[in-house]
Amino acid sequence: MNNSIGMARNTVILSIILFTVVTLQANSQSEECVIQLQEAERLYTLGQVEGIPQMLEDCIAEGFNKEERLQAYKLIILTYLTDDNMRKADSAMVDFLKRYPEYEINVADPAEFVYLKNSYKTIPSFSIGVIGGTNFTFPYSVEQFGVHNLESASGNYTTAPGFQAGLSVIKYLTPRFDLNLEIMFQQSMYNYTLTPKKLTSTFDPNYKVEIFETMTMLSFPFSFTVDLTKGKWKPYLRAGIVGTYYLGSSIDAKRYYPDGSLDVVSGENISTADMSYRSELNFYAQAGAGLKFDYTGKGYFLLDTRFLAGFTKYVNAENRLDPHSDLIFRYRYTDDDMYINTLYISLGWIYPIYVSKKQPNFN
Repeated sequence: MNNSIGMARNTVILSIILFTVVTLQANSQSEECVIQLQEAERLYTLGQVEGIPQMLEDCIAEGFNKEERLQAYKLIILTYLTDDNMRKADSAMVDFLKRYPEYEINVADPAEFVYLKNSYKTIPSFSIGVIGGTNFTFPYSVEQFGVHNLESASGNYTTAPGFQAGLSVIKYLTPRFDLNLEIMFQQSMYNYTLTPKKLTSTFDPNYKVEIFETMTMLSFPFSFTVDLTKGKWKPYLRAGIVGTYYLGSSIDAKRYYPDGSLDVVSGENISTADMSYRSELNFYAQAGAGLKFDYTGKGYFLLDTRFLAGFTKYVNAENRLDPHSDLIFRYRYTDDDMYINTLYISLGWIYPIYVSKKQPNFN
């Protein structure tokens, strides 16, 4: 046991020593890079520009902090401009804009650097990102169906929270106008309750039915967005369509008698993955709004809300009265003709891929 304690203590001590050595080496390299940058700036001031890019290359790769690296890039570009080497100056500016695509000119920047930077147009060619959140389903019945006297019972739909998560590809069209393509895995849920009214005949139901359905699908949103303002905070509007591919449902059903005259009818959840009374493909119109927040300069977070209004019926009417359906014969339930409406509330992170191009009116 003493040997184990000793080995553990030695391991901890060795780890601390190793961490200290690595930290000291990193600090030493950082200090050397700062000295190199200061020396390069001194040589540039004296007009001795040869060799400055080589002095800074290694530290740009590793050794500078963000601000030092920015200054080093600028100095290399200015060095090539001073040396009248436009080919290398252009190449260095392209590298600079890849790393700092959203760089904004400030008053301290030399005129020649400003002119070269302005000769390039840097735009996000496209963006990729992840998005996910919660959704709320609102079935809309257009015609009621049932195995009972329809006038003697009322059906009511209520929503339940689901979730969606997926990938987004955004194509830049204009400075404020984007084309959005997404693919999402989605689960949506809703409740249905059939409640009896006053009994007037033997065909009136004296039972209550509760249905909880969890729908699983792939959704393919296609939309256009327009930014309303510029800056770090960008509110936007969205409009488009969505197609969904139905993967299946799990239905938790229960039938019971409010007066307690008979036992509750329930059982294992019913899977509809292999049933044909759900439409495989459904389509929706979508509209929404959101807010983009450029936090890092290398991407942005977004808060997105959108409403999907279904315009194809969720239920396959031809197979509604499936003779093998437990929903009909065990729970005495059949689907209404209905559309599915859905509210999305999502968070996302989007990473833009920039392209820098020389403008034709600059030499």
